[in-house]
Amino acid sequence: MILNDLQELLHDYKIKKITEDDYDNLYNLELSNIDFYLCTQGRAVTYEEAVQDTIELPPNTTQDQKFYIGFYDNDKLVAVMDYIEHYPSKGIVWIGFFMIDIAIKRKKLGTKIIAEFVKALKKNDIHKLQLGCVDSNNVGLHFWKSLDMYEIRKVVSKDNNRPDWNIIVLEKNLL
Repeated sequence: MILNDLQELLHDYKIKKITEDDYDNLYNLELSNIDFYLCTQGRAVTYEEAVQDTIELPPNTTQDQKFYIGFYDNDKLVAVMDYIEHYPSKGIVWIGFFMIDIAIKRKKLGTKIIAEFVKALKKNDIHKLQLGCVDSNNVGLHFWKSLDMYEIRKVVSKDNNRPDWNIIVLEKNLL
């Protein structure tokens, strides 16, 4: 299982699924990353949005494919990741969300987590990693491209609760 393998690789951190008990920590971590939300939706995240993201599913997926996980350093939530197994098709993992606590950004934790995540994916016969990055998120695009992810297409995401997003879909071949 990907999550178990990731925990073995990142043994300095406690990795667990985000539950109701973690919602305040999740919200505070997201709120600390105000620049991300300003460039993607023009305002700060709400508590309800942070919580809703933990349960939202992409089309044609089931709850058992979704893993919204937290990375804890001692008792402090330092990173979160939402990933969907076998989406958009078998053998692919989709990262729906990834965020590091602003207080420790630029200290290579994100790079370390993704490098170990890729190892766990390979161990579980996943052949591609994909994600979408809002084109206005220059910091995010730079981060993902620095990890050898490349653009495969552009799409527009529409939602009544926010401006349309121009999404750059990125991929990393793991074979």
